[in-house]
Parts: sequence; structure tokens; C-alpha cells
Amino acid sequence: MFSMAEGLTSEITYRNTTAATVRFGLTSQDEMGIIFGYYYEE
Repeated sequence: MFSMAEGLTSEITYRNTTAATVRFGLTSQDEMGIIFGYYYEE
């Protein structure tokens, strides 16, 4: 459990070896740094 001041941080490093601009997205040509999570209460 996180308190109100806590959370998750993600840092992604990507080396783009092409001349094209890489943006966030879900295709194989996009950057896909995604954090998944879930919780449940008993």
C-alpha cells in the first residue's frame, strides 16, 4: 500500500537509431514504457 505521498516512477531509456521521431504508442515502431498494476481489498 502507498501512502498519499508515495507512488511509482518509471524511467525508460531508448536509443533511436533512425532519423524518424519516436513517440509513445502501442505499435512495434513506438516507445512503450508502460507500468501496469492492480490491487484489491479483502
